[in-house]
Amino acid sequence: MNIDIQLADRYAVIRLSGDFESYAVGGFLAAVKQVQDQGVSLVVLNQRKVKFINSTAIGAVLRARKELKAAGGGLAVARSSAFVREVFEKLGLESVVPFFDEEEDAIEALLELVPAEQSEAVAAEGDAALLFRFYAQEQADLLGRRGVAAGEISVIEVEGLTFCWDPGKRRLDPAGAAKLFAAGSELELKFRLPLFSRSTYYVTDATILGAQADGAQFKVRVRFSGLDDDAARAVRQYVADMSLVRDEVDKARRSR
Repeated sequence: MNIDIQLADRYAVIRLSGDFESYAVGGFLAAVKQVQDQGVSLVVLNQRKVKFINSTAIGAVLRARKELKAAGGGLAVARSSAFVREVFEKLGLESVVPFFDEEEDAIEALLELVPAEQSEAVAAEGDAALLFRFYAQEQADLLGRRGVAAGEISVIEVEGLTFCWDPGKRRLDPAGAAKLFAAGSELELKFRLPLFSRSTYYVTDATILGAQADGAQFKVRVRFSGLDDDAARAVRQYVADMSLVRDEVDKARRSR
């Protein structure tokens, strides 16, 4: 990711281009510190050329905002890409970090120190694709010829996750569903972390802790049993990132 800094007397504009992922966080925070070292605590973050932002980068923006605010300043986003704006809206973070169409509008708002911190949204972890297959042939047969099915992650925790599965044309009676998702069953998961990486998938063994019907879908909770070190670090980072997001949105709601 490329970072350009435009420093003025009372404010700075930091322009980013490229994917704002974990590897770029250090450079971004260094740019913010460089601005602060010059005695400036008002920052406009131009993300027009940012096509992807992950959860760690979002956390870095929130930490930078908190530091700047503690120094009597603030942070606003200007000319954001559609992807970045959609992500912040989905997480309810436009109530925490104000967005403006133009840099000039963001600068004016910061100089006037007008906050915009009201929210009705609740931070969510978002949807993520997940593939699963059972090791036991009897359960695999219930999924059809390939023995593989796709679901969507609803919750990610350090030790495991919960996913939703729509049986679609596979008509399972309660007995069949109970057999498919029996507690203690072993399965293989292939998943990615939403807002963390667009292309990295993790593969791990898991154990079913429980399942229940949720309308036409089944909600299945599993515990990781074979997550490698890199994947475990990524999951811990993601959980911490999203916890920070929820905390910031909760604070914005309480300050209404």
